[in-house]
Amino acid sequence: MFAFIDPTEWWLEVSPIARVAAWQESQSRATPGSHWNAYLNRLCQDVVLVWIQAEYALEAAVWNSPVQLTSCEGVNGTVIAIGSTRMALIPSEAIDAAELEVPQEWVDTPDWIADYYLAVQVNVDDLPDDLPEHSSEHSSEHSSNQWIRVWGYTTHDELKTRGRYDPDDRTYSLDAADLTRDMNAFGVTLQLCPEAQTRAVIAPLPEVTTAQNARSTRRLVHLSRWFQQQVEAGWQTVEMLVNRDIAFSYRSILRDYEVEVIQGKLIELAFQAEPQAVVLLVGLSMEADGRVVVVIQLHPTEEQFFVPPNLVLVMLSDTGQPLHSVQAMAQDNYIQLNRFRCPPGTRFSIQIELGDDRITEDFIV
Repeated sequence: MFAFIDPTEWWLEVSPIARVAAWQESQSRATPGSHWNAYLNRLCQDVVLVWIQAEYALEAAVWNSPVQLTSCEGVNGTVIAIGSTRMALIPSEAIDAAELEVPQEWVDTPDWIADYYLAVQVNVDDLPDDLPEHSSEHSSEHSSNQWIRVWGYTTHDELKTRGRYDPDDRTYSLDAADLTRDMNAFGVTLQLCPEAQTRAVIAPLPEVTTAQNARSTRRLVHLSRWFQQQVEAGWQTVEMLVNRDIAFSYRSILRDYEVEVIQGKLIELAFQAEPQAVVLLVGLSMEADGRVVVVIQLHPTEEQFFVPPNLVLVMLSDTGQPLHSVQAMAQDNYIQLNRFRCPPGTRFSIQIELGDDRITEDFIV
């Protein structure tokens, strides 16, 4: 079942049965791109889990996030746990990978942090459609080119402190030269050092909402429909929110991101018994693979030159976990979240805070 080529790496054979099972499970995803991503993750998870159970810890199991990470289809990776120790498997099809690239969610969201991050190369045919659905036999000729290679690992602390963060892709990367390449040593570490300190300190996340000061539209905004001019009530063109000159200025700022669609909404907040208003702008563009690039900004209304100091804009996961935030300083013309991209079906929210007042807008791509 297993093929060793380099004793410092794990080379694991992939059976036809494993491929069919992973492919069938992936069909519940919303788009072809997410099908393939889910397929690689499930295949990687199943094959590596069997190996770890056989060689190191029979009690190893798939770790299911309490906040349902798998509902966010754009997140690459899956986790295996041995007791309280978590291993995030990050699959890639790259032949000569020069780095390990880990989605930010695995590094910065406290509920999802792993102890170890494993670099995994997956080599499989394009589709397993030609394989029998119920077969326990396969020839070595058919499966010889179907394998998974685990070629290095790092810890959360090393990834957080030494990794490069890309705000556009929202990933942490570590060069191959900076990874530990001896996987047999990793196996020994799992067995002999289960209490090893592996995690960097992550600041506690603020409370997302409270019954006293949080408000939500409770209306899900379907961003992909904006490309067909199907816009929810309350959202308008920039020109309908501010005068023509200011609208031109706001569009000029967004033009650097090559957005195709821009819609805005007037957000009214209360601060120290005084009403405050800002303009929420969302810019979208569609990539060739179907993913949507999202740019979110807060601007002052035409009566003001600056957004209110200490205005906070927060991006939340579909389960309400803060992922990124930005706060206005004195005399800021606008504030903006890092641009991000995600496949259709991804849900997220943004929260706008000023003093004790909070408003949440919910989106689906």
